[in-house]
Amino acid sequence: MMCRLFGVLLCLPAAAADADLILHNGKVVTVDAAFQVVEAIAINGGRITAAGTSADILKSERAPRTRVVDLAGKTVLPGLIDAHVHALEAGLSEYRIGRSALDSIAAIKEYIRAAARSRPKGAWIVVPRTLPPRLEEMRFPTKQDLDVATDHPVAFDGSCV
Repeated sequence: MMCRLFGVLLCLPAAAADADLILHNGKVVTVDAAFQVVEAIAINGGRITAAGTSADILKSERAPRTRVVDLAGKTVLPGLIDAHVHALEAGLSEYRIGRSALDSIAAIKEYIRAAARSRPKGAWIVVPRTLPPRLEEMRFPTKQDLDVATDHPVAFDGSCV
């Protein structure tokens, strides 16, 4: 919405804005209902505003201030957010050490209970290298999940190295 002061505040819908960025000459996976792969997209204000052929997008969305990137056939996955992954390190870690047999919160609880039976009171119990995506629940265990051995402090190692 565009607002201007003309003695009174007058707010009108903003005119359609030209694209800030056009990515063209590539393979853009839209992941829409039709799961299209298009050649180009126009982006304005961080949002995709148009998708289609390179010719159509360049003709209809390009303005003098528009930054244009030739993808040279590369693929774009809009909206894919890499949340900090160490794929190589995780793979090497599993190669060197092997995967944990813990595959659910229930298995983690049983691991803690068994460790508590074989250790003196107050000894730390460390749940070994258990990656949340490998758990049936697909999440980190909560404090309540880990508090099954009241005489032992428990640490969860959710790292991959």
